Amino acid sequence: MRLAAIDVLLSSTAHDAALLRSHVLQQKDVGSSMLKGLLGMLTSEESTGEKPQAAEVLRALLDPESMEGREQDD
Repeated sequence: MRLAAIDVLLSSTAHDAALLRSHVLQQKDVGSSMLKGLLGMLTSEESTGEKPQAAEVLRALLDPESMEGREQDD
């Protein structure tokens, strides 16, 4: 189930990373944010197939070349 959810996130970032990026920026004050969950997957001890996909989602979200000026500042 988690692998399918990350696959959906990866597909949405490939289509329009700015949409997901704006959602993550709106969650910066919330304790259980999507960014925290993705980082938790990467730093977890267990070796699952989710880590490469989570890394790709984070790479797409944090790519400065695909960001607008205001997004880079945020």
